[in-house]
Amino acid sequence: MVRIIHMKTNRLEEENATALRLFENLDDPFQVWMSHGDKLSALPQDFYDIGATTNAEHAAIACHSRIMYGIQFHPEVTHTPQGCILLKNFVCGICKANQDWKMGSFVNEAIEQIRAKVGENGHVIGAVSGGVDSSVAAVLMNRAIGDRFHAVLVDNGVLRLNEAKEVMERLGAAGINLRLADASELFLSKLTGVSDPEQKRKIIGHTFIDVFEAEAKKIVESVINSKEDFNVIYAENDGMAKGAVAALDEAGITHGVNGKVVVMGFDCNKWALRELLAGNWNYDGQCSPFQASVIENMIKTGKVPSKKIISDEKGFDAKKITKADIDTYGLGD
Repeated sequence: MVRIIHMKTNRLEEENATALRLFENLDDPFQVWMSHGDKLSALPQDFYDIGATTNAEHAAIACHSRIMYGIQFHPEVTHTPQGCILLKNFVCGICKANQDWKMGSFVNEAIEQIRAKVGENGHVIGAVSGGVDSSVAAVLMNRAIGDRFHAVLVDNGVLRLNEAKEVMERLGAAGINLRLADASELFLSKLTGVSDPEQKRKIIGHTFIDVFEAEAKKIVESVINSKEDFNVIYAENDGMAKGAVAALDEAGITHGVNGKVVVMGFDCNKWALRELLAGNWNYDGQCSPFQASVIENMIKTGKVPSKKIISDEKGFDAKKITKADIDTYGLGD
């Protein structure tokens, strides 16, 4: 519990009252989460105490000459019940930030940033899994550059039953330029006889790169055959970049710094979602074409962690894993 320090009988009374705006509308004392085994033993120069606990005398401090605070506890976690009030006090009360930001504003900003990055003649090749982040990122990429965003969904043979079909239908309905790479037999053949999770992870990772390389090559070939002007190919991973380069080489198109086309890396999730957590805003109708129930299902079920499937029996059909199986065996975590 943090005890607010009220100084009423010295020259700092007015200064302290200003600093205590940070704790406005909070209980005194108020509960906080301090997960540290250490504490501040001496005040920095020009700082004074505004909050303390029974074993941390400098749990909250303020600066004499600048509008600057320091707190040792975590206001952002649920274990600090009034933490949101404290954060609002700082952002709106002390920093005077306007509360006029809306999720729709983020969408417009993200779209403009993507357009500026990709340009009028750029193409982006990115992967989607059907999960929340990649699905929403795909929607934003599509809204920004249309069919110049080429999404690839890989069926690795250990998706949930009918998951690839459902993702194709869901993202297709949202207008995403999406292609399915059914590499299930390839993945499963390479995993035959392998039960070690770490070995499975490496096999799956390397195979994904190979599949992405092949799909990216096909995509760039189709862009070349369309005869449209393009000057840059953004690829989400090394496999996609290798595939793009291979297609350009076969077509005799120079690439690189002084070439006709540049192949560059591009993190779709980073550019589309930036610092925003997708799960916090998908329910806003302006931001996502998916119904809340669909988003909730994405969040709860996640992807099947194939490296955790220990069985290597030939009779084991990983494609028949259902949501009920995931919940039963705790694979969703």
